[in-house]
Amino acid sequence: MGLRVIRPASTAMSRSRLDRWSPLIIPLAIFGLTRAASYVMMTIASRDQMALPVGTWPYGQYFVSRGLPADPGYLGVITNWDGQWYQSIALDGYQVPLPDDPEAGQKLQAWAFPPGYPMLVRGAMAVTGLPFSVAATVISMVAGGLAMILLYRLLDRRAGAFIAASAVALLSTFPSAPLLQAAYSESLALLYLMLSLTLLASRRYLWCALAVSALAMSRLVTPPLALVVAAHFYRRFKSERRDLSTSDMVSLGFLFVLCVIGAVAWPVISSFFIGSQAGLARTSAPRYLRGWFLGSLSIGGPALLGAVLLLVLILMIFAMRHTTEGWGLELRVWSVAYPVYIFSVTSILLGVLRYFLLAPTFLLVAVMVVAENRWRAAVPILLCGLGLASQWWYVSQVLVVPPPAPGIGP
Repeated sequence: MGLRVIRPASTAMSRSRLDRWSPLIIPLAIFGLTRAASYVMMTIASRDQMALPVGTWPYGQYFVSRGLPADPGYLGVITNWDGQWYQSIALDGYQVPLPDDPEAGQKLQAWAFPPGYPMLVRGAMAVTGLPFSVAATVISMVAGGLAMILLYRLLDRRAGAFIAASAVALLSTFPSAPLLQAAYSESLALLYLMLSLTLLASRRYLWCALAVSALAMSRLVTPPLALVVAAHFYRRFKSERRDLSTSDMVSLGFLFVLCVIGAVAWPVISSFFIGSQAGLARTSAPRYLRGWFLGSLSIGGPALLGAVLLLVLILMIFAMRHTTEGWGLELRVWSVAYPVYIFSVTSILLGVLRYFLLAPTFLLVAVMVVAENRWRAAVPILLCGLGLASQWWYVSQVLVVPPPAPGIGP
């Protein structure tokens, strides 16, 4: 008669608890460790930053809301570049200049930044008494951590823990990921995006509308979500035509329109305060330049344009392969629609690295190519290692402001 090994009940309960808590522990652990690495990088790279006096300096290239000494440390580095504008808005609010105000240009430029992030930081400062730099990094870290949890859960349900953890790790080690803890709106926008996709996938359309509205007040990136909503509606209409209620169709229609107009909501609102011409120019024009397609054609001719189109085509093909079905329809469509949108409305600058923080599956495509290969674990490990190395370059050469003058910036 064979012996049967009886597993202790405590062990089974421990595993059950671990399984229950892993969707929280794994993404937060990955995000926390990578942000700690970025903290070390920023602290070390800060030694090369020059002193920054208050004002628009130099030659109108760089705005400083509150002066910083040389080697300002981590809390100084995280407020560089756009962080200075967010600091100005959080501390001074949006200002309408008088006609003869010598700082009119500076005050108008602040309206280019939607209020979602700086006003949330302002509220945190009022409640806690924390200075801007501390409140900003706390808000960014909390929002980023919550976004990673939602991303992990979105993928874990169908694609599995390995793919979910890979997505979180690849996004957390992306070259521009240090901005997820800086005084930038990227973390908050990523959280609202993940909320929008999660709520849409779970058919909570009115709650999704609230998340989209919050996203529109943080970043002008909602139009690609309209394609996601359209794809979601098409799938439901095709498979559940008889069960698709009128209220759901109306809600999806409203959600579609909301996504389309989300990119112009803040420009229109700001126009009521600073005039239509100034409002639209300050908030829209800089983002709707020639795009990568026309820009690459003018810079490098048909060859460079062909390279950009090939990159987009490859991304579209691999993002829509059968191996990515576990991502869910909503995330798959966003993975194609958002990069195309970014390449269409932004100029050829380093800023694209920052914009791609809202494309959480951009590097995950490489993992999916070898999804059935026994060496698949090596791909995210290699990419994460390269990502961390590239973060040092990004922090020291892009985020930090070295002498004698600011460079291009994030």
